[in-house]
Amino acid sequence: MAEMGVEIAGIAFRNPIIAAASPLTGTARGIAKAIDSGVGGVVTHTISLLPAPEPPNPVGIRGGLLHLPTWSSRTLDEWVDGILPEARAHADRAGVPLIVSVGFTAGELEEVVPRVAKFADAIEIATNFLRPTVDPMVDAAAVVDEVISRHGNPIVKDPSALKEAILAAKRAFNGPVMVKLPPLGTEIEALARASQEAGADAIVATHSFGPVMTIDIEKAKPSFPGKDGHAWIGGTAMRAFALRNVFDIARSVSVPVVGAGGVTSAQDAVEFLMSGASAVQVATEAETKGARIYGSIVKKLSKWLDSHGYGSVREAVGVGVRNWARMQPHTYTVPVQYNPDECIGCGLCELSCHYNAIWMEGKLAVLDSDLCFGCGLCAVRCPTDALIMPPVWKE
Repeated sequence: MAEMGVEIAGIAFRNPIIAAASPLTGTARGIAKAIDSGVGGVVTHTISLLPAPEPPNPVGIRGGLLHLPTWSSRTLDEWVDGILPEARAHADRAGVPLIVSVGFTAGELEEVVPRVAKFADAIEIATNFLRPTVDPMVDAAAVVDEVISRHGNPIVKDPSALKEAILAAKRAFNGPVMVKLPPLGTEIEALARASQEAGADAIVATHSFGPVMTIDIEKAKPSFPGKDGHAWIGGTAMRAFALRNVFDIARSVSVPVVGAGGVTSAQDAVEFLMSGASAVQVATEAETKGARIYGSIVKKLSKWLDSHGYGSVREAVGVGVRNWARMQPHTYTVPVQYNPDECIGCGLCELSCHYNAIWMEGKLAVLDSDLCFGCGLCAVRCPTDALIMPPVWKE
């Protein structure tokens, strides 16, 4: 059986599936349910100096949930006096690390982190509401409105607020400090490096993505009741984006990376591991299917690793990055490879080929390699390994 344990910033996790910060981890009971399901670690719902205003209810769409990114509506006193002590005791009994998510500015963290530090194995800084001002008493509802109306994250242009937040957390907490970055384009690499330079011990990628919107065509109105119809999306719809962020970050920094965004299955978790993540966080899938999904992913991940010959989770981490480094981009035509013994006669390849290079003769596909342009569409459609695009490796 594959060894499931992983280590991140000196903290041992029994497996790489971590319950992400979300309303599910916003109560001691919710945290306990996540732990009991079999997760390797738990991140609390984000705690800030002021409780968040109650957001609109999330809306389910194809590929995930539309929601307003926000933090815990419980007060700091409620967390320190009730939720965190109970959660800490349950985590200790199970031997599961408890990561406390905090936000947002340096001014806020200077007050929040010292009060939660004794309950935390690690601190995770949420950046989805990180803003240039360091005024800790800014009205919570105004912060939400500010972020909803903003079509860009200010820390991309000026990461000083991010660095100040990391330094504030490091001063107040004698343990690992993780930073959860927003989904970004190529700027993510520079922001990850800036986080590492400021002292971050691990980087989590990513938050939900937004602003986005969808239209309810039956009601002829935006699906989500947010400002201008805008929402943020979490779930499978953002997995490819989050994977690319993890892949880019893993090649840019030396600290561990934790993947997040659209993990719904063991196979999704493997993708993140192979992209360079040491562990993955799960939120939206658990919000829609309950805490039991954490344990289900853990069990299926163990089976997947066993069936594919991996002796441990660690062996899968970064495999995709290392293989990418060996791959040569196709700068010339490379015909597909065809194994007739794997052909099941579905005919999808013939429908997909725009170069008339492959056709059906009865129940068997026939390939003319001289006509094949190497576009690979037939290999994408092929339900077996009858057709594959050969990788070109560097010498």
